[in-house]
Amino acid sequence: MRKIILFVAILAVAAACTPESTKYVAKFDDTKVSLKEFEKAYIKNVGDFNKARIAPEKDKKEFLKLFVDFKMKLRDAWVRGYYDDPDLNKEINDYKRKIGATYIKEKKIIDRGIRKLYNEGKWEYRVSHIMLRPNRGSGPTSKELAQKLINEIKSGKATFEELAKEYSDDQYSRNEGGDIYWFAPGIVNMDFDKAITSTPVGQVYDKPVRSRYGWHVIKVTDKRKRIPEIKVRHILVRFVNDSGKVDSAAALKKIEMIKKKLDEGADFAEMAKKYSEDPGTAKKGGDLGYVSRRMMVKPFDEAAFNLKKPGDISDIVKTRYGYHIIQLVEIPPFPTLKSIKEKLRKTYQRQRYQREYKAYIDSLKKAFNYKVNKTLVRTIAANKADSVKFNDNLWNTQLYRAVKDSIVFTIDGKHYTADTCFHYLVNSQEFSGQKVNEDTYTRGTDAFAAETLLEKEAMGLEKTDSTFKQLLDDYRNGIYIFKLQQEEVWNKMKVDTNEVKKYFEAHRDKYKYPDRVEFYEIFTKSDSLAKKYYNEIQNGADFKELAKKYTERFGYKQKSGHFDLTPVRSSMMANYAFKLKHPGDVSKPFKSGKGWSIVMLVKKDPAHLKTYAEAKPEVMSDYQEALSKQLEEAYVQSLRKRYHPEYYYDVLKEAFKNK
Repeated sequence: MRKIILFVAILAVAAACTPESTKYVAKFDDTKVSLKEFEKAYIKNVGDFNKARIAPEKDKKEFLKLFVDFKMKLRDAWVRGYYDDPDLNKEINDYKRKIGATYIKEKKIIDRGIRKLYNEGKWEYRVSHIMLRPNRGSGPTSKELAQKLINEIKSGKATFEELAKEYSDDQYSRNEGGDIYWFAPGIVNMDFDKAITSTPVGQVYDKPVRSRYGWHVIKVTDKRKRIPEIKVRHILVRFVNDSGKVDSAAALKKIEMIKKKLDEGADFAEMAKKYSEDPGTAKKGGDLGYVSRRMMVKPFDEAAFNLKKPGDISDIVKTRYGYHIIQLVEIPPFPTLKSIKEKLRKTYQRQRYQREYKAYIDSLKKAFNYKVNKTLVRTIAANKADSVKFNDNLWNTQLYRAVKDSIVFTIDGKHYTADTCFHYLVNSQEFSGQKVNEDTYTRGTDAFAAETLLEKEAMGLEKTDSTFKQLLDDYRNGIYIFKLQQEEVWNKMKVDTNEVKKYFEAHRDKYKYPDRVEFYEIFTKSDSLAKKYYNEIQNGADFKELAKKYTERFGYKQKSGHFDLTPVRSSMMANYAFKLKHPGDVSKPFKSGKGWSIVMLVKKDPAHLKTYAEAKPEVMSDYQEALSKQLEEAYVQSLRKRYHPEYYYDVLKEAFKNK
């Protein structure tokens, strides 16, 4: 928005009614500024409470004056009738609708969903399933069969494990009673998450669950607090011996010997270096770093995550790679919401957002008595003109003329016509340019209705959401301050050329050129090439021709390495060039960034004052800034003269003492 609003966002704090016992740090006219109000504004200004608490008293005093000035300006805005200005109120309401709709989606849907996903993810569940692929042939559908199996299990006619072995299409788990190991919410989909989080341990979820693989019967067999990752080391003895033959007996004998030494107190890392047959970790004492759940093969994973505390060592674990002994090195603390929020956001957006967004919109439809004109859909469906699209040509079509005044939907008794809906779709990034048919019209109408409902909800949001109310107050105050600045400062700024010249003369020493230098450069990433080019120059080669042919600095080959007048302090090349005595002198190669440079002096331009013509853009900017400060100060002084502010610095000393 406008720059002034950034400042207002720091200062603005909604004034609140305070009891008589409240301490005040200032007053003007009949308005009092409480200590609590000042503290809230100052914390917002500096960033947090601790910074505010240790801030120097002079900074607090200075801020108090600025804060009171700000509040006097808002009083002046009220006196001038800004609060009832229809144009300003329209701008504020437009902001409320648009930003409010975005705020609702972010805070009421996404943030809540992410927090729920985070809290659910503090637990993990051991899950078994019976998976039934779609299109199983004749007989009941996969969903119907899944429900039949659930009913049989719940009635006691069969066990879950028996039915998994008989019916499950998951060949990896069917012979293990359907066990698919430990799961945390966010891995499969929202329906799967709901099933595992709402089912007691030992029970079967009462409905079939859909996934991209088919239908599932879900049983939760265990539940525990989740440890997302652990740091481990291991010792591996492979089944294959040095001759390339499988000798599991020898491998077992060796790993048992190692385990015995560890039990007797041998150092795990040293034993790993000496005996482990994992070439990637043996030299590091078996260090595998951090591993997350389901990252390793199942036997390894289960043994590792069952270790209780750092230093604990597992029994011998057999996997397809050989025999392992695992040591737990570290259990990191459970990650904070802040640290994994973006990762959770992606999961939430992918798995849950669309459904929860629709549920929220459905709740608004019910709250605001939403009614849709379904007959209009049939009119759109009957449109056979494939050339009609959601673009500017739509307004000249027979379809548009036929339905433009038809009601698409009603919200709290207010009608929204096809004309309004079509304009939304033509300007929509998602629908613009698409053909007008039943599908695009239905989806587009739903999108338009959803946006309209969110904007309507936003109009009353400040009454129920204090954070949004503060956001809106900041914006509203910013609009008023901006208009005051416009009337009291910018509209009164008259630039007089003679005054600008006087300003230049009064501040002449401020406008000057630093030491500058014009030069040519040859740049190369190779020190040997730099020496070669330097030798060629010493033997009479033309510097500019070599630069044109060989310099590697991007964009300078076509300019023969030429740098026009450049401040000496701006680069190492300019500094080296300025040290040369005479035009045409060439430096020796020197290290320059990621390569080597040779420079040739063209001319030096020692520091000197600028003429008015040379300095005019800077002078004009400085003059306008100085004039705006004068006008701003004059305006503030007029407010102080009108409202007679008083500052209670003795009370200000108590700020941040009682937190």
